[in-house]
Amino acid sequence: MYSLYSRAVNIPALTLSNDKERTLFELGESRSKAKKALSKQSLLTVPPNDPESDLIHRIWLRQLAYHDPGNPLRTPSNVHPMSSTKLQNTSIMQPQNRNRHQTMIFGGFLLKQTFELAFCCAANFAHARPSFVSADPCTFLNPVPVGSVLYLTATVVHTDPAIVDEDSSDDTVPSSKMTRVQVRVDSKVRDMEHGTAKPTGQFHYTFSVEKDVKVMPRDYGEYMMYIDARRRARRSEEAEKKVEGEDRGNIEPERASENLTE
Repeated sequence: MYSLYSRAVNIPALTLSNDKERTLFELGESRSKAKKALSKQSLLTVPPNDPESDLIHRIWLRQLAYHDPGNPLRTPSNVHPMSSTKLQNTSIMQPQNRNRHQTMIFGGFLLKQTFELAFCCAANFAHARPSFVSADPCTFLNPVPVGSVLYLTATVVHTDPAIVDEDSSDDTVPSSKMTRVQVRVDSKVRDMEHGTAKPTGQFHYTFSVEKDVKVMPRDYGEYMMYIDARRRARRSEEAEKKVEGEDRGNIEPERASENLTE
């Protein structure tokens, strides 16, 4: 049954009948190309650039200052090491959560599990109720069979405002009433006999909390997770600005025509 439904199938081409449909099609095509381009900018293939390397060095210096007996600067109560933010969950995949025509778990159920763990991780980190902001696009790397064991690990990988000012040489960051918290959930699956583990996907969620809290990476792996999350945050900001600009462009002509009719 599984081999029948796991083969690739031909997708019928779309027929575009008007300008609106053509615009939507071009928008989808551009986003698809942008997604493929982003996959080539992974830290696994592209090392941190000069500004990112400088930021890593500044955070490292701040970390040293916090632990230097001769330095009066001490770790603030609202700054937490990334390693202390982790939450983990392990569960057996049950048949009621499978796809209708397969013995594989439904992807929507996996998203629900990762989102709930990410929400709890953000709440545990901030000691405040998070508000959901956005979720990055995700790709399922391997299927999750019924009866397998799913392991999820959620980590707070970035906060905005950050531990140091990312846009200037001044490391002083003013306190903020609101903080954006990015949580990364790593998932892997094992069979019941606990054979080889396979990654099933990586999920990124952004929440907002009404509190001033910050996360601090400490080793190289955590710094790479921090930089990757920072890149995602910057891309989201650019996308939001672009959408807002397009919305204004669509609204302003309508308003102008309304004024003319008045």
